[in-house]
Amino acid sequence: MPLKQIIKRGHVYHVYYRKSGGYKFAGKNFLKLAIGLGVLATVLWSINTYLIDLSEFGVFLIDTFNAPTLLIIFYLAEIGTGLIPPYIYILWAGELQHPYLMVTLLTLLSICGGSTSYLIGTRLYHLPKVRKWVDIKFKVQFDYIKKFGGLLIFISAISPLPYPTVSLIAGIVRFPFPTFLILSIARFIKFFGYALLLYNVI
Repeated sequence: MPLKQIIKRGHVYHVYYRKSGGYKFAGKNFLKLAIGLGVLATVLWSINTYLIDLSEFGVFLIDTFNAPTLLIIFYLAEIGTGLIPPYIYILWAGELQHPYLMVTLLTLLSICGGSTSYLIGTRLYHLPKVRKWVDIKFKVQFDYIKKFGGLLIFISAISPLPYPTVSLIAGIVRFPFPTFLILSIARFIKFFGYALLLYNVI
């Protein structure tokens, strides 16, 4: 794509997000992310200092479960729900011989889980009952992804917004899959941010 066309398209997106409230939406979620990280760091530091050694939790996971089992559970949790917070697994990775290598693998599994959610979404919307349920259950996310598109996917990849749910909805509305994958790379920012925070706090 020629540079002039990229600049022109970027300007169009800039004007659209400015008028539609996209930048305000992004700002609110980045603020939530900053506050969430601050609260998480404070809570973990307090627990680690005054209650229990959190590194022992990672050792407990290693002693109780083997790596393939934990990775399969994590992958399944990243499909559609994201019920298990990533930092639980990042704590576990911190007790391994190569923690950042495992964090990389966890990030890739998260992206795979989101991609699976996307593909499930492309199938689900053909079912009338499911379509009605999704329209009601995830109406807010639907409205946002129709309004902001890729911006919502990027923000969900790095913020408290549920990335698996947004991935599912992206599939339902047939958001372009190659663009979805490129935006999902932002998961590395979240996972390595958590890793740096957790490993320095603990």
